[in-house]
Amino acid sequence: MATASIKPWIAQKIEDRFGGFRQQANRIDPTLPRKLDQERTVAVIGGGIAGFTAAIELARRGYTVSLFERNTYLGGKLGSWQETIGQGDDAQDVWVDHGFHAFFRHYYNFNRLLDSLDLRKGFIPIDDYMIIEQSGQRLGFKDVDTTPILNMISMAQKGLFSWKDLIFSPAMRKLDPFLRYDPGRTFANFDDTSFEDFDRQAKLPTQLRLAFNTFSRAFFSDADRMSLAELIKSFHFYYLGHDHGLLYDYPTGNYQDTILGPMVEHLTQHGASIHTGQGVDTIERDEDGFRVHGQRFDRVVLATDVVGTRAILSNCPWIHEHPAWADRITRLRPAQRYAVWRVWMDRDMGHGLPHFISTERFNALDSVTFYHHYEKDCRDWAQKSGGGIYELHSYALPDHLVEPEAIRQALLADLVQ
Repeated sequence: MATASIKPWIAQKIEDRFGGFRQQANRIDPTLPRKLDQERTVAVIGGGIAGFTAAIELARRGYTVSLFERNTYLGGKLGSWQETIGQGDDAQDVWVDHGFHAFFRHYYNFNRLLDSLDLRKGFIPIDDYMIIEQSGQRLGFKDVDTTPILNMISMAQKGLFSWKDLIFSPAMRKLDPFLRYDPGRTFANFDDTSFEDFDRQAKLPTQLRLAFNTFSRAFFSDADRMSLAELIKSFHFYYLGHDHGLLYDYPTGNYQDTILGPMVEHLTQHGASIHTGQGVDTIERDEDGFRVHGQRFDRVVLATDVVGTRAILSNCPWIHEHPAWADRITRLRPAQRYAVWRVWMDRDMGHGLPHFISTERFNALDSVTFYHHYEKDCRDWAQKSGGGIYELHSYALPDHLVEPEAIRQALLADLVQ
């Protein structure tokens, strides 16, 4: 009873010491109007999460929004489209998502947007954040304490490391920067160091190294290419900077029905126009605005990935009027390639596991999603056929895997192992 009663007190003291776990990055000037007092037009280029978020917020504030997306579907990495599976009389059209997404509870801004559209009512929580090692051993975070500092103690209790290993190894001293993230100092000191180089010097305990390697690849980078500063930042953002833990929520339906369709409807209700299959190659400037596809706009929001942003702006001579910004764009580099493969099989596997698991990869496989265990349409297909629907992810695709067939074979071989 004493332990149970003192724990909330400690947790509150930790939160007080941090000044709360939510810190507002952008200060809002309450004297400014929430809506425009005159008509303004804006082109939002890119129909992914960033583009949708910008388009919805601007439309609500009174802008006339035109959203341009080069793909024939919307959503980017949250995209969803129809594919035909089966042949002959067994053929059917199904919705296929770009890839499984975890909606972590500390995604405050995005969750606030989803809640404003009442889109999280059908979400369910994951049972556990689990990593399956090559040996088959399971490393889970289900019962890890969610309070910063206390969660580090819980990691030791889970076996990710032992205090004895850390105290008598170089890792104890080397891990100090992981506990002291600072946007300026962290990047000044560690952005030129890879996590692999750090691990070579620190000699991290085996399971702690596995957790960080898995974490690194989830950000589309192998350990030898992951900036130590970026890993420290991400570790704070996902683990040490809030009291929600590593568990998350996710929808039980396809993204088109549960998220994208309602977002499109909301945008059109606010007068926005949406143009799919219309990529943008360049942005022209005129005296008081911009031109996209020959249409004039007062403002432009570029919500594209690194490759798309660099490609578009390389065709914009006016970017050199802003040399500091042009230099930042030029120095941007994309992350490693990734692959997602959804497979319909004649058997049901994965019972007793969470609906999504991370893996200690052999060659390419970083995670597996068991769609037929939770998504309604997939579950209906599985019950009818006796099979299962699996999604295989490689977040940081090895350089030697180029051809689609080679990628599929590598993922399948890892799944079998």
